[in-house]
Amino acid sequence: MTGEYFVLDGAKALASPTLPGQTLDLKITRSGKELIQWNSFDDKGENWFNASYNLKDLECLSSSDEEISDTLKDILKQLSILNPMAFETKGSYEFSTQLDFDRQFGLGTSSTLIHNLSLWAKINAFELLEKTFGGSGYDLACANAKSPILFHIEKDAPKWESVNFNPPFHDKLYLLYLGKKQNSRDGIKRYKEKTKPSAALINEISNISKAFCEISKQDEFDKLIIAHEEIISKTLELPKVKDVYFKDFPVKAKSLGAWGGDFILLSHTGSWKELKTYTQKLGMENLFPYKSLVQ
Repeated sequence: MTGEYFVLDGAKALASPTLPGQTLDLKITRSGKELIQWNSFDDKGENWFNASYNLKDLECLSSSDEEISDTLKDILKQLSILNPMAFETKGSYEFSTQLDFDRQFGLGTSSTLIHNLSLWAKINAFELLEKTFGGSGYDLACANAKSPILFHIEKDAPKWESVNFNPPFHDKLYLLYLGKKQNSRDGIKRYKEKTKPSAALINEISNISKAFCEISKQDEFDKLIIAHEEIISKTLELPKVKDVYFKDFPVKAKSLGAWGGDFILLSHTGSWKELKTYTQKLGMENLFPYKSLVQ
């Protein structure tokens, strides 16, 4: 919700778990070949990825996508380093993941995978994240949260607390999928290439994040959106999403996560129909009331 990128330098970020998620199932067959067999299913039940690995050395024997299988191999390798007993049982490990959301939405396919695997292997999820995808870990904290959180990094360790983010005007907040799935690692790289933010700027972002939880009026909330967008836009030297898509439409817009894609937050005092009609003209069909996706 807030604090994107600056959370890497200690700013407090407001984040919230989504209602749809991802499950992980495992069946171990003690007889037969010593393999790891992996199948991933999307929200429609379609198998979007599968692979098999030799249990002993994690050599990939087959896969439907080489890049994804290499990434998964690295995750399994790091997991086995963090817990050498994870694959102690000889046999076939049949992993299966199931998404509740369109996998293009970027609602946490990677973070929920890291969280679920870490629970099974009884390892520190943040250590596994650091050795694989990297990032601040706010999304990993959300994977186990039951309510919105304020997240920050303190002395290289993740810290977070539950907060009450439930604005009385939530029925005027919407989430819109831009249809351009972004790789957050690319956004992080761009951010790190810029000048390291000052302590004053970090504090300003933290104050905006905390203010999000305290605002009771939509016009004040909108001012926070504008202030936050100005800071990120200036830092990344990227245009604000409002200027790109809604320059002549009465709505406040805020990027979420990796700028330029995935979801954005819209604050609109007008009707749902009016907003839906406008976003459809932009070719964007996936508009959701805020509370239909977020806890």
